[in-house]
Amino acid sequence: MRYRKTSEEVKQEFFRLFSSGLGPAAAYEKFTGEVEQQCTSNNEFLALLSDRSRIPDLPWVYKFFSKKFDEKYDPQGSYEEVIRYLKTFLQDKSDICSFKEVNDDFVIAICTPMMRRLSTLPTAGELLFVDSTGGVARYGFKVFPLIVNTCVGGCPIGVLLTTCETDDVTEEALLQYLTLVGQNSFGGRGSKGPKCIMTDDCKAEVKALQNIFPEASCLLCIFHFLRAVYKWLYASKNEVPKNDRLILYQLTKKMVYARTEEDLVF
Repeated sequence: MRYRKTSEEVKQEFFRLFSSGLGPAAAYEKFTGEVEQQCTSNNEFLALLSDRSRIPDLPWVYKFFSKKFDEKYDPQGSYEEVIRYLKTFLQDKSDICSFKEVNDDFVIAICTPMMRRLSTLPTAGELLFVDSTGGVARYGFKVFPLIVNTCVGGCPIGVLLTTCETDDVTEEALLQYLTLVGQNSFGGRGSKGPKCIMTDDCKAEVKALQNIFPEASCLLCIFHFLRAVYKWLYASKNEVPKNDRLILYQLTKKMVYARTEEDLVF
């Protein structure tokens, strides 16, 4: 039953849900919810759930969504559709979002009222953690969460979204973010930014942060450093003996976590 072809009736229903603006996961949840409401018992719903022609699996829904999306828009047109939608969606949200086009790219800076309040904490002026995340959309958009330390752990004081990770685009995203926060941000330091910024090993990101916050010291995140060391040690091309790999990694880890000079010497 799980290998049956999805019926045309079900395909048309999912196409209708997609056309209403729902994504694959939301459409799947709504479709299965409506089917369950129409069933008179749990056994009837379970029987339909095992029949792929009546209720397809989630991977099929994602593939079907991608196929119909590509049929409706060509690759260039779909990107333009996203830009057009963003402009419409963000035009009345200038108090929490800032959108700006940079040549063929665009940036979005987000700072909600709660994020703005968190940015005034004294700890926000001490250390800022910035990490870039890719692959969150079909176009390869980049997301930069801005995290600071609080008494309840790490909390965001802003989010940057860009179409690429070049230094000029990232720099413009930071400038747009500063327009959303006041001089009380970063613990009262304002446009000076935090004293220290911890990042991953992205040269464009670090260069943009140094240009916007020249007084800040940029530090490399230990997690990303150790991950790079681990990959290097275990890469066969570097010809590190297998018996030495874990030992060298543990010694490196002990080195970066050393709190005193005595701990560093081993």
